[in-house]
Amino acid sequence: MRFQFKDTFFKIVGLNSISMLLKILMGLVSTKLVSVYLGVQGINTLEFFRNFTTASNAVAQGGIQNGIIKNFALSSNKQQNQRILTTSMVLMWTITLIIAFFLFLFRSSIQNYLFQSDEFENLILLYLLFLPFIAIQTVTLGYLQGKQFFKKVIFINCIGYLLNIGLAFLLIVNGGLKGAMLQIIVTPFFIAFLSVFVVRKYFKEYNLFTFKYFDKDIAKNFLDFSLMNVCSSLLTPVSFILVRSFIVNHLDTTEAGIWSSVVRLSGFYMLFISSLCSLYFFPKLSKDLKPDGQKKVIVEYFVKFVPIVLVGLLFCFILQKYIVLLVYNDAFLAITNVFYLQLIADLIKTCSIIFGYYLIVHQKTKYFILFEFISTGLYIGLSFIFISTYGLKGSYFALIASLIVYLFITAICFKKRNV
Repeated sequence: MRFQFKDTFFKIVGLNSISMLLKILMGLVSTKLVSVYLGVQGINTLEFFRNFTTASNAVAQGGIQNGIIKNFALSSNKQQNQRILTTSMVLMWTITLIIAFFLFLFRSSIQNYLFQSDEFENLILLYLLFLPFIAIQTVTLGYLQGKQFFKKVIFINCIGYLLNIGLAFLLIVNGGLKGAMLQIIVTPFFIAFLSVFVVRKYFKEYNLFTFKYFDKDIAKNFLDFSLMNVCSSLLTPVSFILVRSFIVNHLDTTEAGIWSSVVRLSGFYMLFISSLCSLYFFPKLSKDLKPDGQKKVIVEYFVKFVPIVLVGLLFCFILQKYIVLLVYNDAFLAITNVFYLQLIADLIKTCSIIFGYYLIVHQKTKYFILFEFISTGLYIGLSFIFISTYGLKGSYFALIASLIVYLFITAICFKKRNV
């Protein structure tokens, strides 16, 4: 396997790196402003809101985004594309309206649990108004990824990130914590608008407003993806909320703020990893379902991609003090006491992501959900035990242990399925 710049993988890595650098810059600007204007506890409150919107967005998407990508990747004619497009739009709009209705009914309970205050009710209502744009964003980007229009997806992301850098200055400086929350709310609107603009020429030949092409078989096929993706996307932020609450109750809000800051820091470089997996490796796994083709993609992942991640994480460890000062300020230097543990956890997570995608592509729903519950249950349960014994480091010991178990069982599942 030759490493050359003509290799498609390295072309996509290069283009995706530009996109991710812009997104990281956006996150750095936002986080730096929040750390200056709100401090450690402000970031803690913001992360509660971010976890809430992440979980809500995941449910609103119906978990079918991977199903959309796979179906478009396998479709080779206009009629099938129309059925996929109609079915996905109908399902997502229906799910989004139902979720928005229930969130509206329970908005008081939600904000009292997350913030112990009712001062953010207007922001929650505004979030519900913007929620339908999630459906548009998911379908249009799913089409582009399924058809492997990598450059167009990266273009959309780059423009969206640049707009959000401007929003960060405008909203956080003038609105403080609520401004930062508002930035989280409006992001899907810009991505949806840009994605519609890009795909408009491809969608001209399709009827976007009809139930005529709704396909029950495609809808049933989406169900497996929905169960897997909602399970994964919902369990992670919920586990974060529970662990953060445990840290607050058994340690203090400062420790919880440090933990939230590390999670935020980890999120910057994990964006690069998750985005490339979704953009490049998942469509490739979906396109060739034969065992030999699947093994080739996974070997490419470990031979080409994982070493890049390892080098990047080593640089993060060596430069961690300067990274903390760049992203936050000297009040956050306590992060360096636990950051190395997060880096270890993220390397293990990187190794396991491809096996998770393998289960998704082959729609091994029972295995996927079972493994997710095992991993998340271990993380939450061990966090409660280890935090009481080891303090804040206990949460990272729990995370590493749960990820090792997840990597082991998913790798074994892959090996047995290819024997």
